Amino acid sequence: MIYLIHGLNGFASEWKPFIEYFKKKGYQCNAVELKEGMNLRKTCFQDYVDKIMSMVSKDDIVIGHSMGGLIVQKVMETTKIKAGVCICPAPPRGIDLRSLSFLSQIRYIPFIIARIPFLPTFSLAQDRLLNDLSVKDARKRYNMLQKQSAKVTYEVLKQKVSVDEKKISCPMFFIARQNDLMISPSIVKRVAEKYHAPMKTFPGNHHIYTDSELISNEIYNFIKSLS
Repeated sequence: MIYLIHGLNGFASEWKPFIEYFKKKGYQCNAVELKEGMNLRKTCFQDYVDKIMSMVSKDDIVIGHSMGGLIVQKVMETTKIKAGVCICPAPPRGIDLRSLSFLSQIRYIPFIIARIPFLPTFSLAQDRLLNDLSVKDARKRYNMLQKQSAKVTYEVLKQKVSVDEKKISCPMFFIARQNDLMISPSIVKRVAEKYHAPMKTFPGNHHIYTDSELISNEIYNFIKSLS
């Protein structure tokens, strides 16, 4: 089974092009809706990790994008799986993110204090996540995003999640995007080096779901190499 884990403001169904690709290759896929069944006012990052850990087995491959990539790292720290793939992954503690200025974050402090789920503004999403898309396409994508737990957002962006690389023995593979202004290739490279794992970089921004074929092909080649 291939499990697919979305990012901070993402959702399960955005993995559709990846699911279609891997099903044609003969794989079963499960795109996990992290927020399903959760009270977002109380949800923390570890709740998502626990959710994935309750699903996976040693024969499964787990693919995560952005925050989902950090979840993959945390799951592999404590659970044996066949392999993990991290696409533009949020870095764990110790690898500086530095993609958002304090001024761009300050407006979200009331949400975090009150634990109110929220979205980033369109201008921030367009600048960091959806850069190099037209305004029309960026707005269309932004309107699909979903509110996230304030606590989870804080934990991920303020890098409160640590991972002990010495506890990970399963194969890992990392993918970066050349024009990603949220999690740059240099950050992904440092994360990959933490685990002594291979990495590939492809064109595009942080949004991976409208031009997924190159990424899918590379992941498929990685999966084939495991056997």
